[in-house]
Amino acid sequence: MSKHTPGPWTIGHDGYNANLICAEDATICSVYRIWSNATVAECAKCAGMGDARLIAAAPDLLEACEAAHTELLFLHQNHVTARRLDLIIQKLRGALAKAEGK
Repeated sequence: MSKHTPGPWTIGHDGYNANLICAEDATICSVYRIWSNATVAECAKCAGMGDARLIAAAPDLLEACEAAHTELLFLHQNHVTARRLDLIIQKLRGALAKAEGK
C-alpha cells in the first residue's frame, strides 16, 4: 500500500482563490481557480473544481481499483479468463502502480 493521507478527502474553500483538498483537519493541497477574483459560486463552475473533485476522490478510486484487482486476479488464477479479463487486469495494475507512485 502506498503511503498517503487516509481518506475520505473533502473539498473546502479558502475564501479567496483556491479549493482546498482536506482530510480531517489537514489540508492536502490547494487547487487554484482560473479567475483570480471569482466568487465561490463561480469557482464551482470552473475547471479547478473538476480537478479538486478528482483529487478528493483519489483515496476512493485507489481502494476501488485495489478491490477490483484482487477479485479479477482471483478469477484469472482460477482460469475464469478471457482476453478481455487479461486486459482489465493489466489496466488495473498500471493504474494502481501510478496511484502508488511505482
